[in-house]
Amino acid sequence: GVLGPVEVSEARRPLSVGGPKQRTVLALLIARAGSAVSTDALVDGVYGDESPDGARRSIQTYVSNLRGELGNVIEATGSGYVLGADRSEIDALRFEDAVSEAAGVDDPESASEVLREALALWRGHPYADVDGLFELTAERTRLTELRMSAIELRVDNDLERGHHRQLIAELDSLTQEHPLRERFRAQQMLALYRCGRQAEALRAYEKTRNYLVDEMGLDPSPDLRDLEQLILDQDPALMFETGPTVRHASILVADVADPRIFSTLAPTERYNIITHQSDAIREASEEHEGDLFAHRGSAIYLSFEDVEHAVSAAIATQQALSDIDQMMRMAISAGEVEVTQDETVQGPPVTRAAQLVARAHGGQVLLSTEANQALAESGAPGWVVRSLGQHDVDGSGEARPVYQLMVEGLDRVFPPLRTELLPLPLPIATRGLPGYELREQVGTGAFGVVHRAYQPSVGREVAVKIIRPEYANDPQFIRRFEIEAQLVARLEHPHIVPLHDYWRNPDGAYLVLRWLSGGTLKDAIAAGRLTIDEAHGLLGDIGPALACAHRRGVVHRDIKPSNVLLDDEGGAYLTDFGIASNTSLQGVGSVAQDVQALAVVLAQCLGDPDEQAVAELLATATTTESFADVRSFIAAWEEAVGTGDSTSQVVGYTPTRNPYKGLAAFGELDSADFHGRDTEIEEIIATLAAHPMVAVVGPSGIGKSSVVRAGMIPALRSGAIPGSDQWLITDMLPGTYPYEELASALMRVATETPIDLEDDLRRDARGLARSVKRYMPDGQTVLLVVDQFEELFTLASEDERTAFLDLLAATISDERSNVRIVITMRADFFDRPLRFADLGDALRAGTILISAPNNDNLHAIVTRPAAGVGITFEAGLDDHIVDDVRQEPGALPLLEFSLTELFDQRDSDLLTLAAYEASGGVLGALGRRAETIYMSLTEPGQDAARETFLRLVVVTEAGRDTRRRVRLTELERLGFADQTLRDVLNAFGDHRLLTFDRDPITRGPTVEVAHEAILTRWPRLAGWIEEHREDLLLRSRLAAAVADWEIADRAEAYLLTGGRLNQHEAWTADTELTLTSAEKEYLSTSRSAQDDRRTRRRRTRRLVMSGFGIAAAIALVLAVAALVARNDAQDQAALAEASEQAAIESE
Repeated sequence: GVLGPVEVSEARRPLSVGGPKQRTVLALLIARAGSAVSTDALVDGVYGDESPDGARRSIQTYVSNLRGELGNVIEATGSGYVLGADRSEIDALRFEDAVSEAAGVDDPESASEVLREALALWRGHPYADVDGLFELTAERTRLTELRMSAIELRVDNDLERGHHRQLIAELDSLTQEHPLRERFRAQQMLALYRCGRQAEALRAYEKTRNYLVDEMGLDPSPDLRDLEQLILDQDPALMFETGPTVRHASILVADVADPRIFSTLAPTERYNIITHQSDAIREASEEHEGDLFAHRGSAIYLSFEDVEHAVSAAIATQQALSDIDQMMRMAISAGEVEVTQDETVQGPPVTRAAQLVARAHGGQVLLSTEANQALAESGAPGWVVRSLGQHDVDGSGEARPVYQLMVEGLDRVFPPLRTELLPLPLPIATRGLPGYELREQVGTGAFGVVHRAYQPSVGREVAVKIIRPEYANDPQFIRRFEIEAQLVARLEHPHIVPLHDYWRNPDGAYLVLRWLSGGTLKDAIAAGRLTIDEAHGLLGDIGPALACAHRRGVVHRDIKPSNVLLDDEGGAYLTDFGIASNTSLQGVGSVAQDVQALAVVLAQCLGDPDEQAVAELLATATTTESFADVRSFIAAWEEAVGTGDSTSQVVGYTPTRNPYKGLAAFGELDSADFHGRDTEIEEIIATLAAHPMVAVVGPSGIGKSSVVRAGMIPALRSGAIPGSDQWLITDMLPGTYPYEELASALMRVATETPIDLEDDLRRDARGLARSVKRYMPDGQTVLLVVDQFEELFTLASEDERTAFLDLLAATISDERSNVRIVITMRADFFDRPLRFADLGDALRAGTILISAPNNDNLHAIVTRPAAGVGITFEAGLDDHIVDDVRQEPGALPLLEFSLTELFDQRDSDLLTLAAYEASGGVLGALGRRAETIYMSLTEPGQDAARETFLRLVVVTEAGRDTRRRVRLTELERLGFADQTLRDVLNAFGDHRLLTFDRDPITRGPTVEVAHEAILTRWPRLAGWIEEHREDLLLRSRLAAAVADWEIADRAEAYLLTGGRLNQHEAWTADTELTLTSAEKEYLSTSRSAQDDRRTRRRRTRRLVMSGFGIAAAIALVLAVAALVARNDAQDQAALAEASEQAAIESE
């Protein structure tokens, strides 16, 4: 296979294909399977232009090795070799054939299925682990483009099937990742419009239009413009034509006896009840041919073909649950239901059953009139039904008969029907997952399901665990989800399954983990007991992994064989820290209990071991908490099995985590390591208790974000303000689109799914307060943290900024609002929001200024984190460090980075002055580390580093340089080789100079410098910025001028003229920066307009001058004519006078 790393297997057994060069030879042959590849082409593909002597012989050796492993599938030709594999044996060719097949299939469902199976062949980027230079680069591009076309075709078919609702999240991600593919945008607009989200569909078009104009200087295609007009016209042809399928069904709805009591139970007790109930109802559903079609809240919705099967399933479930205290309440209704194209089951029977079950007690099964009538008409004997009289079940004022099914062996008498509980939420269609392609379901449980999935932006297979909304929407779950997920995501060990991504919304909570295809330890035990050696290897994998988790303060609390995953080579990995808990928090579980559970797993692997020492050890370890930590248990195990640790620990060196944070801000999980800011935290808490909005303001590098995240938020969660332990806390960065970021932040704590939250927020200034009341848990206070508030003034447009500030001002001035806001902002931007009167008043009342810490606090910042993990400072070292930093403005990030470096490089439990000075100290450590990394890169890597860092900075005219987040895809489009860019990002990321996150919409990776200190403290980067400062500023001005020109419909009045045009043209000729096509067109149009104006002026002057000449000639002619006329007149007068005199004389 080549749709991912190059691999070859036979009967699912992987075959060895050698090292990088030999793999490249195989890849080149696969890329042209069935055609001859010359030896010269193979040499060029493997070595490029610098092939060594003997390269042809090396190629022959590689081919010979491949033949030895693969057989005679590679044949020699006159001048090279040919791979004779069948098309069905190469995943890339199978993919091509499947896409061609789907294009010719008329049935959209069949075509969609063919394309899904084809796309599932992708395991990563094509030929991911080989180079192959131009030949494979072209093939990678071709296959990637074919994959994009396949996705477009699959989405088209899904739209034809009416699956527009499920496609929206996927299309959100695709349009962000591929902004130039207008077909994705058209599909997204159509899907949004069909879901009743016309305004959002039009905003999507506007985003594409702006992007195309800015980046390419082009208008959207006629097809996309036509689609926009059809949406504006609300053309009926856009709607999906096929209606839902109508069929007769019996609906059974089951729920816990009382959700109010259930939510107060301990998590372990709730888990046990839900597991038991889910297993019972699922087993009954399968036995009686039911279809479990939805979970909403704690309710389960099932559909049956007839009422007899529904009744039988209800009885079987209640009888199975009779041994626990929390019985289920149930209701059955029957009638015509609609099954929509997105497989949502809806209709009166669903609504009636949901309303009816709200009136039931635990253990009670209620029947609607329709269900009772259908049961009577079935003629099936053996069931007893009792009439409960008439009741107003739906609140309409109309009473209808209600019946109770009498379940043999259980209670038959219940109190009057309940009226205090609300009807259950009705099932609605779920949305897709942004940034991931879900493949087959590989596991299920009481809390959710697990899917194998593919993440296109990174090119990897993953496992996605989806937690059902009835748990994900519990307020306590919402409060703890992100903090616990962050805790697990920080666990870095080769044998802990990494948590790549996590998020929640009203549809559920999502955990994205590494995909391992070897099954679980539970499966391995079922296939046969492990030997002592195999168990020893298992412990060698997961024992240190568990010890690593304990050092990070994490207790697993659910170690069992099904939570140990295996890879294809038998390596073991600890997973499912989903109920992990910080050991500093109260709760069930301890390190000793984890060790006991680990011993139980080993005992299950071995059964009854023959070795007496092992049997005695496990007998003790599995029945008592006799080992305080993993290390002591491993030592006892090694003694029992007769092995020993051949490596000895360095005397005086204790392995532990690094408590310092480099350039990154402290987070909520770092509160134990955050010191020296107690006074500021108390001031923020006191101000927030009195005011709805607090601004935390200070210069860059002073630790504003850390004070809020690692100080204020943990204090609030502990109840520092009465009731604050129940607040829902979410955060955002404004970015370029603050409304979009705000909607994403609110969705993380919402329990209702809005149709278009961003549109709700934009509707008017009360959008935030209204949305919180509408979509958040009832009565909950929401705290919104807006970090790096200055981004609103450096990245957002003026219109967007003004509207957003109005939104915040209206929210905090609304006395009915249950929203509180905390912002962090650089002091040099503090004047900007003060210019807005409504917000300025609130800021003056609620501003906390963060200044440099005093000497005592600096000592606490330096020494206490290390003391917390058992590490000490050499006498006088802390004084030396504090003296270095005390008079240095904005030096806290440098201090933290130097301490991180010092701790990383320690070789004992004592941090020494010599090591500190060797690292460069506070003022030199950052620049020295960055320069060391840069110099370790290859020449292409250094070029990539320069371009990358210049992309990560925003230069303003006031000299306020700020960092900028970019999507990884933007960096990938710079044109550097994938491996080169990865090497650069990994090198700087490993030393915490770059940070990586996920885009909230696409879930794709983003890149950002860890702190703005690096912009000035790394001399090389500062030099790059200064060298290109004028370039960057001019390009910024040019971009702003282009934007104004576009907004004004390219009016000529907005073009550059005169000196400004000459300045930009001269700069364009000299700059090393690349202009967008829009910027090039703007300059070209300005020049053409300028030249046209000059031409017109010259013509006018010529006309004027020639006009003067003509006028003079005309005047001369007229003068001559006048002179002639005057002479003629004089002659005529003289003649007349003479004639008159002659007449007189004749008389």
